[in-house]
Amino acid sequence: MSTALEIASLIALILFIILVLCLIPTVFYVRRKLADLLLATRNLEAELHIIVQDSRELVQNVNALTQRVNEQLDDAGKVVHVVARWADMANRLVTAVGMIIEPPVTGLARNISLFRLGLSVFTQVLCSKKPNKQPNEEEDHV
Repeated sequence: MSTALEIASLIALILFIILVLCLIPTVFYVRRKLADLLLATRNLEAELHIIVQDSRELVQNVNALTQRVNEQLDDAGKVVHVVARWADMANRLVTAVGMIIEPPVTGLARNISLFRLGLSVFTQVLCSKKPNKQPNEEEDHV
C-alpha cells in the first residue's frame, strides 16, 4: 500500500507541477492583458474627458445661440407689434378720410350723373324735335 501511496503522491506531484507550469504563463498573460486593458482604459478616460469638455463648450455655445435667437424673436415681436399698431392707425385714418370725403364725392358723382342724364335727355329732345308742319294758308286756298 505504501507503493500505491507513493505512486499516487508522485502522480499528484507531477500533475501539480504541470498545473503550476501551465498557470505561470497564464498568469503572466492575464497580467499583461490586464495592463493593456488598464492602459486602454486610461487612454479612453483621457479622450472621454476631452469629449466631455467639448460637449460642455458645445452646450454653452448652443445656450448662447438660443439666448440670441430669443432676443431676436423678442425684437421681431416688438417690430410686428409696432407695425400692427401703425397699420391699425392707417386703417383708422383711411376710414376717417373716407367718411369725410366719400359722401360729398358720391353725392357729386350722383349729381353729375343726374346732370348728364338730364343734359342727355334735353339734347335728345332738342335733336328729335321736328318742326311741326303747319298747313300753309296758301295750300288751303289753292
